[in-house]
Amino acid sequence: KKECANTLHTINDILTYIDDTFIIEGDVVLAKNIFDIFENSTYYVMKYPKPEIDDWHPVLNQDGNVSTFQISQENTAAIFGISFWAHKDCPLLISHLKQKAAIYDIQDPGIFWDNNIIEILDRISVKTYEISADVACEMNTYENINLLKRFVNPLFMAAYSLTM
Repeated sequence: KKECANTLHTINDILTYIDDTFIIEGDVVLAKNIFDIFENSTYYVMKYPKPEIDDWHPVLNQDGNVSTFQISQENTAAIFGISFWAHKDCPLLISHLKQKAAIYDIQDPGIFWDNNIIEILDRISVKTYEISADVACEMNTYENINLLKRFVNPLFMAAYSLTM
């Protein structure tokens, strides 16, 4: 919707389609196919080459499930812009996000859909899947453009050589 300024309300419009679904943020760039279907809902995580002050680091419980997040600039795996939501968790996820969208302002740019997942982590099993920083990056900063060049140049050259 044109008046929508946050990801919670953006995702609210497509919640009925979420079922064994990947949610991929728009700033994700991949150099290879990293997708897999998981039994449990799963956050893709990576150790970023240059951690940022607001990276979300999953805190795992004794069962290996995400119990919360620590927001910091640690040099440990942080969530990447891809998550998989398993069928068994989707009814709760959808219901919870719809409730949250009903109380937050559609024009508030500080509201993110994934901030609201923390409140239901005790009722779903969310795992992590670590990917290498050599195969993916997010386009959040100008420095990310330089990181992207690692991916684009080899991919472009490989594709170009196939056409010759």
